[in-house]
Amino acid sequence: MKIGVVTSGGDCPGMNAFILELAKLCSKTDCDLIGYIGGYKGVEENNFIDLNFNSISGMSLGKRGGSILFTGRYENLKDDKKMIYLKQNLNKSGVDWLVVLGGDGSLRAAKKLSDLGIKVVGVPATIDNDVKGTDYTLGFDTAINKTLEVINDIEDTATAMPGKIYIVETLGGDSGNIAKAAFDQGAADIALIPEMPISDEELVNMVKEKFSNGNKYIIITICEGLKRTMHYSELLQQALNRKVHVTIIGHKQRGGSPTAYDRYMAKQFAKQAFDLIKKNDYGKMVCYTLGKIGNCNL
Repeated sequence: MKIGVVTSGGDCPGMNAFILELAKLCSKTDCDLIGYIGGYKGVEENNFIDLNFNSISGMSLGKRGGSILFTGRYENLKDDKKMIYLKQNLNKSGVDWLVVLGGDGSLRAAKKLSDLGIKVVGVPATIDNDVKGTDYTLGFDTAINKTLEVINDIEDTATAMPGKIYIVETLGGDSGNIAKAAFDQGAADIALIPEMPISDEELVNMVKEKFSNGNKYIIITICEGLKRTMHYSELLQQALNRKVHVTIIGHKQRGGSPTAYDRYMAKQFAKQAFDLIKKNDYGKMVCYTLGKIGNCNL
């Protein structure tokens, strides 16, 4: 049996750890594992490499961020003719199963391939943690911890020079999960996210109230998708006559070594994906809900 694996969309910590574990599982059976280079583009161009466990086990993949297969956004995901072409290439290459790691868009494409008759297993892998059907996606824990590291460092200065406001912009696209997680864990005083919009006046009053209640400084996390980071900086500086500092974490948040939790989840997701393949249960996505790893329909 031949299994193909694709890492699609934005990269995230944990992808390599997943690939390594899947290769290990395949090595214990009669399965051959190949990896398509550059996401779905690799399927289109029939560009792949063998993922023999003995060959990749010494590469320290478990602790490496990014993807050994590279990744990318495929512009033709909504083109039905292109999807049929991808199916034909998979069939020509003798691929029996396709495992797709990625976010919402990548997994929607996986669903299309499944509907066309390809045996597909989806794996939620995005730092945004915004894939429907699962409470957790690979990379989210690492992204949260990167945010907390930045905020912890800022707090040293904030404590030494009180009276200021610090705005920390996180990644996440249109999903505010990372910014909100920092707030939920007590690292931020306010989280500004697309899912819970507030007016300028409300924000100014919230900050005023927190200073009145004894805060020595204010830390605000904001999701990049709002595209209002600099607007809020200028707003608060003018309205409150206080110094506002902006930190944009950027792609540092998406790279780097995965946390222990993301490495663990990568291994568990790989085991669940391989179990679905062994059971010939296709058209499914690995998921984590209510504290348990399982699967749901793509």
